Amino acid sequence: MISDSKFLVIFPGAWGNHSAEDVRWWFERFQPLFPRDKKKVVFLVYEGTTVDEIARNAIVQLRAAGVPAGSHALCYSMGSQVLRAVAALDKDRFAKAVFVSGLERHGIGLVPFLNIALIAFRSFALSLLTGKVFLRSVGDCHRLMFSSEQNTEREAEAMLSHMRTEPMWMKIAQVFLPVFRKTYPPLTIPVLAIVPASDAIILGATYKGERAKIVGVTGAHAFVRHGSKHFDVLLSQIAVFLAA
Repeated sequence: MISDSKFLVIFPGAWGNHSAEDVRWWFERFQPLFPRDKKKVVFLVYEGTTVDEIARNAIVQLRAAGVPAGSHALCYSMGSQVLRAVAALDKDRFAKAVFVSGLERHGIGLVPFLNIALIAFRSFALSLLTGKVFLRSVGDCHRLMFSSEQNTEREAEAMLSHMRTEPMWMKIAQVFLPVFRKTYPPLTIPVLAIVPASDAIILGATYKGERAKIVGVTGAHAFVRHGSKHFDVLLSQIAVFLAA
């Protein structure tokens, strides 16, 4: 497949996906990857009650934006599952992908699931009861997203303020709950997977069956916004991968 490096499509995670402005905030420090004069960037906004519905609506957005076959994807967390769902319906749209804390194709495994339940018990329990997924306190956000890293409480507070309540329970259940989780076919395109060492949500990720090159970094699930002393080096590595 011919790669069209002029287009980069951003697949956000579970919370910051309700508007293009939300998505831009979450991916702010990746902006050097898409200078306006060299690359057209499409920030996907999720609409739908299931991952498959989100994927179908995403394809509508891609067509409306004129995204050609062979484009590139940058996915955070649940965004990797949305990309797989898109690829299952439109296999030639993307030629390469970068995952940042990207979920594996079976969603969140049992061990991370139990880990999350312990780390953010109150938020987890209330989400099960109300069907509305949201971290209920700065403490829960700090523990889950930053792995309680010291001196990151302010960053956790800022992140929590940019998390929107996710009312569509099945959307999250399909990537999160063991009974409801959906497994997607493996991606056949090259993937550069950024895996933070302390990321409780993708603990032990290997991306089995996919053409993934794993790059280990310091940090946790908040890596999309915070972490790694040598982030500029990582950005260069991503740029080289996408340009090759």
